[in-house]
Amino acid sequence: MCVVLCMGMLACTSDDEENASMQIPDGALPSGTLIPNSLPDEPYASDAISIKVVDGYDAPFTYLELLGDGHYLLSYYDYYYSQSRDVRGENAQSYILRKSTSANCQNPLSRVSQTNNGLEYGKYEVTGEKVYILENGYEVDLGEISNAGTLRYRNPNGTTWSTVYVDATKTNPDEATRSLCHGWNLNSFECWIYLNNYYLAHGKQVISNGKCVNYFKVLGNDLFDISEEEYLGDESTVAYYVYFGTNGVYICYFLDGSIDFRNWRWRSAEEGIIEYYDYDGSAGFTYGGFASVRFAGSQMRIYEDYTEYDDACTARLIAVNTLTVDR
Repeated sequence: MCVVLCMGMLACTSDDEENASMQIPDGALPSGTLIPNSLPDEPYASDAISIKVVDGYDAPFTYLELLGDGHYLLSYYDYYYSQSRDVRGENAQSYILRKSTSANCQNPLSRVSQTNNGLEYGKYEVTGEKVYILENGYEVDLGEISNAGTLRYRNPNGTTWSTVYVDATKTNPDEATRSLCHGWNLNSFECWIYLNNYYLAHGKQVISNGKCVNYFKVLGNDLFDISEEEYLGDESTVAYYVYFGTNGVYICYFLDGSIDFRNWRWRSAEEGIIEYYDYDGSAGFTYGGFASVRFAGSQMRIYEDYTEYDDACTARLIAVNTLTVDR
């Protein structure tokens, strides 16, 4: 991107340069500190847990996660932990809440129980102390699981319990995590593009009633090779809802009806900086990017700030997602 924009900069008139000063709008960058919100916990926050089967070749699944909103993720083989998926994709438009350009990221699931490539998503019901019935009919008993232990399960319409050994992750959330881990409706996405400290373009998307309205303005009109689609994408890439789970999964729901499962963790909870990434069972963590979160009552903003260097050019993109908690 830098090379193309630099060629355009050389053709700029002095009037263009005078109007294209490095003025970052108020609210485009995060405040200095994170102030937690005081939202109530998710209805199943105490049940949230991530479980991986470590010794159970005969088990019908290898991974189970119970989310605090009453949904679950279930893998029938080691899909969730073995597939490499690039969270950011190849271009700058793959933001934290944007569909990746990687084909493996585009799981065509709806917000009801469905299966895709061995990964299932649905609702669960609590029927007893650490006993749950999944929407697919499986019954699981977590017993005394902490970091490791056994899990009992019963097949749909089955009468006999089976046991498998598992590793478990159950996070005791701090204030920052409790503030983040909810379902959020995306209200708007806004971005600003700069080159060598000159302001070049501004884009905004407003999401309402399942529709997305775009605004995009480039200084110098067609002088620069900058397209709306490059930075805002088409409607199929736009998330209208996101859920952050306490054990490191976040789920984006897109306007085209697809869902994307990704990973997050704190880089600094005190500063409100999260890292989003993917996990590859053989290669380990695959880098995605960083973002800052800030809270104000029932609202959250996610700030992204990317800089790309190419010889004498410096291209900078600033983006802000504004969300409201789903209540």
